[in-house]
Amino acid sequence: MRRSDDDVDASLRVHLRTGDEDDSGDDEEATRGGSGRASWLLNGLLLAIVVVFSVLLLLLLLLLAQAPVDAGCDRVPGYEGPPVPPPGDRRVPGKLNVHIVPHTHDDVGWLKTVDQYFTGSNASIQQADVRRIISSVVDELSKDPARTFVYAEMAFFSRWWREQGGAERSRVRALVKEGRLSFVNGGWCMHDEAAAHFADMIHQTSMGHEFIRANFGDDALPRVGWQLDPFGHSAIQATHLGSGVGLDAVFFGRADVDDVTRRIADGAMEFTWRGSRSLDTTNDVKGFVLSKHGNYGPPPGMCFDVVCGDDSRWQDDPDLEDYNVPEMVEAFVNAVEEQAGWFLGANGSTAYGGDVMLTMGTDFTYGAAPYWYDQLDRLIRHVNAAEGTKLNVFYSTPSAYLDAKTGNPHMRWPLKTGDFFPYRWTPHQYWTGYFTSRPTLKAFIRRGGEFLRAAQSLAAVVSLRGVANAPGAITTTPPWDLFRPLAEAIAVAQHHDAVSGTAKQHVTDDYAVRIQRGVDGVEGHFSRTLNAALLTHSSPSAPAPPVPDPDAVATRCPLLNVSACPVTESMTPGDVVAVLAYNPLAWERTEHVRIPMNAAAARRAVVIDASSGEFVPSATLPAPPPAPLAGRATTQLVFSVTLPPLSVSTFFVRSLSENEVAQTTALAEAAEETGASESDTNDGRAVSVSLDPNDGSLLVDFVVDATFNLTAKITAAFYASHDGSDGFVPSGAYVFRPDSSQKATPLGTPSFDPAASRVFRSGVLAETRVAFGDWASVAVRTWSKERVPHAEVEWTVGPIPVEADGVGKEVIVRYSTGLATGGTWATDSNGRDMQPRRRDHRDDWTFRNASEEPVSSNYYPFGSIATLTGDERAGFHLLTDRSQGVGSIRDGELEAMVHRRNLNDDWLGVGEPMNETQCGCRECDCPGLVARGTHLIAATTPATGPRTYRELQTRSQNPTQLAFAKVNGWEESIRGGSRRAVSVFASSAAPRNVHVVSIDRLPGEDCARGGACARIVLAHLFESEGCVGYDEELSAPAKVNLADFFPGRSIVAVEELTLSGTPIRPGDAVVTLEPMQIRAAKVEFA
Repeated sequence: MRRSDDDVDASLRVHLRTGDEDDSGDDEEATRGGSGRASWLLNGLLLAIVVVFSVLLLLLLLLLAQAPVDAGCDRVPGYEGPPVPPPGDRRVPGKLNVHIVPHTHDDVGWLKTVDQYFTGSNASIQQADVRRIISSVVDELSKDPARTFVYAEMAFFSRWWREQGGAERSRVRALVKEGRLSFVNGGWCMHDEAAAHFADMIHQTSMGHEFIRANFGDDALPRVGWQLDPFGHSAIQATHLGSGVGLDAVFFGRADVDDVTRRIADGAMEFTWRGSRSLDTTNDVKGFVLSKHGNYGPPPGMCFDVVCGDDSRWQDDPDLEDYNVPEMVEAFVNAVEEQAGWFLGANGSTAYGGDVMLTMGTDFTYGAAPYWYDQLDRLIRHVNAAEGTKLNVFYSTPSAYLDAKTGNPHMRWPLKTGDFFPYRWTPHQYWTGYFTSRPTLKAFIRRGGEFLRAAQSLAAVVSLRGVANAPGAITTTPPWDLFRPLAEAIAVAQHHDAVSGTAKQHVTDDYAVRIQRGVDGVEGHFSRTLNAALLTHSSPSAPAPPVPDPDAVATRCPLLNVSACPVTESMTPGDVVAVLAYNPLAWERTEHVRIPMNAAAARRAVVIDASSGEFVPSATLPAPPPAPLAGRATTQLVFSVTLPPLSVSTFFVRSLSENEVAQTTALAEAAEETGASESDTNDGRAVSVSLDPNDGSLLVDFVVDATFNLTAKITAAFYASHDGSDGFVPSGAYVFRPDSSQKATPLGTPSFDPAASRVFRSGVLAETRVAFGDWASVAVRTWSKERVPHAEVEWTVGPIPVEADGVGKEVIVRYSTGLATGGTWATDSNGRDMQPRRRDHRDDWTFRNASEEPVSSNYYPFGSIATLTGDERAGFHLLTDRSQGVGSIRDGELEAMVHRRNLNDDWLGVGEPMNETQCGCRECDCPGLVARGTHLIAATTPATGPRTYRELQTRSQNPTQLAFAKVNGWEESIRGGSRRAVSVFASSAAPRNVHVVSIDRLPGEDCARGGACARIVLAHLFESEGCVGYDEELSAPAKVNLADFFPGRSIVAVEELTLSGTPIRPGDAVVTLEPMQIRAAKVEFA
């Protein structure tokens, strides 16, 4: 109920009393002659009656207390009155308690780089100085024990902490211990929830929580998630990044405008969030949508910061000409009552009065914290002092608010399952473009995370095996300081303006530079560890023999995707290159290797398995068309090998001399180039490829079972980007909005052009390449040696032409299957649970906007898997090597957006069009960026789909790490026994339904018993019955013996951890995982 101006003025009059004013009349009556006998007898009689009545009433109440309470029309069953606030609670029963939560949202890069935000430099772009914010807040908190503040981004806080001396650290520790400064989320950044991979999300959260534990103790760890700004929210945020890391709730600012409208009407802005349909209810968290307006700031006029632009200030000296206390109180009361209407609804009509939380702060606020707290102090004082006010306003925290809500017996917690994608806030504004924006950065971040986990696990298993003392190898324990730059770079890159691709170009460049520096810092250690893994010794403590050929260092070739590898490109006849392959999976795997070589060396090449001495079948074919940064290689050598679980294996590629060529029959087979009409037609194999003679598109044929074959047609097209000329938002970094036609323009020619295709066949692989015009192409590969039938689709797009027509373009690869899917498909949630999708539908509200944006409204993020469902004959599965947007715009089709180039900013803050060029400049004469990536496609029966796509996903997103060394003498050292051909670091493979996400060696101080210890994270890959990802066999609970991954070491203790590393309880060496469960443990060794 709104108040009138008169009401507010009246409420400001402080009414002081020294006693009960109504008693004055009784006193006067007694003085005037009430001392007569009759009066005295009457008074005595009345007193006796009152005493007797009081005794009877007390007996009645005692009897009622023993009887069950029946629920009446106006009684809540089991409710015995307003809850009493716990000690230290600042709430007041019977009032609307307003929790004031001071906070700042500090982007870890967006318009400025991470460093620029921290130091406050480059202020011409944005006034933001995080160092000053934190220092200013700490000073103000120390002045008043009532004040509070919450902080989220440990990337900034840890850096500030490193600059502080002992006295300042002690002051901050006291503030944290007293709950005046508290951490929310507590990750390195506020991660994105659409484009990030679950393993990287766990990693960045773990880094932040490790910092908090190390410096403030377990009690300082956050209890609530604080995902204020991400542009949609994923299902695993509630499970693995919610309850899985010790959080009880998740607060966020953004949800679809229609969803918010419906939630306000239903009283569902606060809810129970069940992200996974497979996990039990202990994994649920409480979810809170913060605002009707899709933000996380204070009410209008109450942002007391120069960055806000609000002119309102408390001017409470009555002598001031602009004295405004009545107006400010009224504005605040109105804002609170409006917000209470959003949240209380069905939950708020309580005897207690209810609780409302106001987030007082926004992006990079509190640089002048003294002014903020001065104004907030005045707000609290004046509103609480107003007579008749129904509000009790006080400094608080999200955790205190959560406790108030969960402790209120009137609260109704409606259930939300699944995710909050896609996000729309205004007409035509679907935030689905960032699912794909900056595809090369997305891939680089993903590859960096994969390499970090592989390098850490290799360092752990090698050092724990005891080969760490080898000369020139690695130190006794892994050098954490060496891993730190890459670990921090990958953690920062999970930020919701980093991996999302929504930062300015110079900030994007900074993210990439940080990752590259981190990778460079780890490369040498990784190479030495590979070498150490293959050296022999008699026991973990025995010295290792000298390293053969110590100058031969195996190095990775990160540009293999563009056929660049200096070691192999420079081979000449007679050279030998050792290929070291580290399999980070705890499964045996088939690995398909493609190595760039010059034509002369490739013609004489043989591949040898060092463990057996046998030749490995191999083939050569021309390298794909050149791309920017491509190497000198004109030829690729290809072969397939089997790798044991958690192992380092050695293979030799030898370019034979003229004399040796004549003596061998194992030379690499030169792949035969056939005409288009003789392409890889189905000859009984599970997967085959051909060309459509009508339009030159690719046809991939899958043998699903004995009764059904499925043919997937691959085409490429682009949507023209809307320029916003109709007054609505244009397509840009965040928003995908096709032009008014809503039609994709096919790439390529209407009629088949044989010159646009090349087909190669060999005993190792078949490869068909098709060019779709001048700037897009696709190569489809099928491998002869493959346990999981599928096709590998390598797409290359760019430079996207925009200069001639002035039109931005959103490029898709489309897979058309003819399946009768009824508008249904499914996508993964950050690599985990599959989320059912239906075209033109939302589970949580009636979707009426399909005609507004029929394409972009049906796009969803997929970081791993998209699958067509609904046809009983077959399922079609699409896997990606990075986050992309995907939709099923027509039945039986999946289209993945692989690249985009826009010429307009989408008005959402970044201030630049999504226009990437090869030289990183937007306003220069430079070609557009070329992107290359890989899809995997498969078709199966519906029942076997999950086991197919989960194995392909796990293999592709945990790639074999290859390193190359040009050596002579390694073969002799293997025969002589000083070097192994293969080292296996698992005594038994993990079950096929379990993935070992990570293994890392912990520092000695983390090992309570003084020995060695490691942390291991395990994930069940399948879902429960009734879910999309259910497998009748593999969805069963799985048992894993941790000793299998540490052969030769005696486990003396196991401690179960949260996914962010916090100890929970003593564990067991045999771990059971339920469907979709992820578990972490610390393992200590004798």
